[in-house]
Amino acid sequence: MTSPPDESPPKTPATSTIAARARGLVGRIASAVTAWVRANPRTALVAAIAITFAIVGWMRLRGEITEAERVRNAAIATDERTRARLAATEAALEGILDRLGIDDPRFPRVAASDPVARNALERTRDLYLARTTPLTDAEPDRLAATHTNLALAEVELRLGLDREAADHAATAAAGLPPGPDHARALLTGAIAQRRLGEAKEATVLGDQAITHAERWLATNPDDADALAVVARVWVERGDTAEHGANVPAAADAYRRALDAVAIGSATDPMQLACAGQAAMRLGALAAWQGRLEDARGHYDSAHVQLRTLASAVPHRRGPRRALVRVAIARARLALEGTDPTDGMRALVEAVAEARTHEAEWPDREATAIRAEALLALGEALADVDPKRADAALAEATTTLDALVARAPDVARFATNRAHAVIARAAFRLDRGDDATVIARQLRDGLRTLERLADDARTVADEERIAVAYHQLGRAQVALDDAEAASAALKLAIGRLDTLARQLPHVRRLRSRLADARLSRGDAFVALDRITPAIGAYDAAITELGRIATDSERPADRRALAAALARLGTIHARAGDLGRARSAIAGAFDAQRAVVDALPESNADRDMLADYGRRLAGTALALRDHRGVAEAMERLDESMPEMRLTQAGFFAAACGVAREDSAIGVGDRTRLANQYGSRAVGLLRKAFALGDIDLARLKALRRVLSPIENRDDFRQLITEMLAREAQRGERG
Repeated sequence: MTSPPDESPPKTPATSTIAARARGLVGRIASAVTAWVRANPRTALVAAIAITFAIVGWMRLRGEITEAERVRNAAIATDERTRARLAATEAALEGILDRLGIDDPRFPRVAASDPVARNALERTRDLYLARTTPLTDAEPDRLAATHTNLALAEVELRLGLDREAADHAATAAAGLPPGPDHARALLTGAIAQRRLGEAKEATVLGDQAITHAERWLATNPDDADALAVVARVWVERGDTAEHGANVPAAADAYRRALDAVAIGSATDPMQLACAGQAAMRLGALAAWQGRLEDARGHYDSAHVQLRTLASAVPHRRGPRRALVRVAIARARLALEGTDPTDGMRALVEAVAEARTHEAEWPDREATAIRAEALLALGEALADVDPKRADAALAEATTTLDALVARAPDVARFATNRAHAVIARAAFRLDRGDDATVIARQLRDGLRTLERLADDARTVADEERIAVAYHQLGRAQVALDDAEAASAALKLAIGRLDTLARQLPHVRRLRSRLADARLSRGDAFVALDRITPAIGAYDAAITELGRIATDSERPADRRALAAALARLGTIHARAGDLGRARSAIAGAFDAQRAVVDALPESNADRDMLADYGRRLAGTALALRDHRGVAEAMERLDESMPEMRLTQAGFFAAACGVAREDSAIGVGDRTRLANQYGSRAVGLLRKAFALGDIDLARLKALRRVLSPIENRDDFRQLITEMLAREAQRGERG
């Protein structure tokens, strides 16, 4: 039972503390126990059997090492049977210690934690089963083997070995007497069946688990294990409903889990874990539906429950891992708010927390969480810091590549790797990298997702596949293969439309559906099919308009503005300047709301200025001087950097007004003078603030030609000449 020195991970403060506490306890009782065992060898054997059951119960991560240590001291090798039980106990204990991350020099850890736990449990079970025939008291051995099968099934769930977990859970359920462990076996089987796509069987097993646990609670109302099983079953039922796109049923199940926990102890580790899981799931559902405040409340509750649990059992990795995942979820939620800066900062902190956790407990799950945090950070940074975004996405992809190579049978790792590949390819596509390479990467990710989702396709699988087809379509547009692009985008739209109908309150799905329709519009434009392109843009804008109406997020209004601007461009290309102006005016209004919400965002102000220029330019092309002036007045004093642009458009409006035969001569003169005066006023203000000099004014001579004969304009030139002369004298 000794592993090579180079395979043993370094001790951590938490695990060393637990080991020291256990050694101290064993040291105090070792002498008394040894003497008692030597005097009572038969009693010691019975004690070894009973305490072995306690070890299997401890596999539920109850958090104490004392019972396992007592087995090692109590089962003194007095005869062959006791030696066999001692070997079985040590094999199980090695797996347990390794799984929990407890570093004890008498039970060395090895690198691959979960496989070691599984192998140790298999050896334990086989040792018991091998002795059921020759022994006269075979029933305790069979029961011990059954308990070990349950522990084995739970470890196999962690390893992604769902079929094996289902089989071992069924064997355990058939052999266990009524009680919490029987309900646990049914629950483990339900989880495995759900992962295998057997939703009906999973529901039946879940119902049986609740029935058995509640029947036990009728006579044992304070049994924490049974209460925890009930809560865990409801969490599982919620997961099953969520995977089936039944969001109301999922939310109801998670609330029932919280209700079950509320009946029990507020300090029981298993119940705290269930409460944290249920609150996390409710937070994710609320975020999906756009109920951000509700999501924050649920995530905050999950954080409190898991923080309490982590403090109660500091040697356990599970609560710490869940806390990192809550941190990632809360950061993503903050990115959805009105100020994404807090979300970005929280994501950076979540990545740092994930790295710390991995350093303390270096196993596959910790590595997977780090990759998850990096992936979220890379996606969030894509538009604001491309260099850091690329580094985060590259590290996430490389990390998941290594995980898949180490554990090719764990579907979750392969799915996350495909997600990372697709996310990085989309980022590189936006950056203008080689579309041929990007398309190949997207196809690779798609093949993985399609293969993994064949047996049990969930809502999340469908969404990932739809996103991959969308990005592949965009890559095909970049490769000038518009036909292939249109086909890929049609597949993306079909999947997203189905999901959006199933989950009408999930904003992200509606937003992705709108984005896919915009991309298909781009593909139609590339094929010079203007009418279907306009139809695709209109459908996308309708959806984005609904989202923006329901949301307070600046990002949603920004997306609507960008889509309207694209529609304006295609209408202008088709020669319909009236519709082009209407679309661009809508873009301006939507972007104005963004600037009002984020007045310090220079990028958003620049976008508003661009829409203002385009709106005025379209009105000028229509020879609508009032439209030109109105577009520029809407910028007004809120955009001082636009003064020269405004002056140029007012000067152009002055020239158009003089030639407007649809109005009388007096109105022409009055309006032309009004526009000209506005242009000169803006130039004078720019001159006073030092934003323009004579050289720059001369560069604008053609634009300002409609007002060059005005007296106030000539006076401004005179003043500018005088100032330059004074500067020359001082120089």
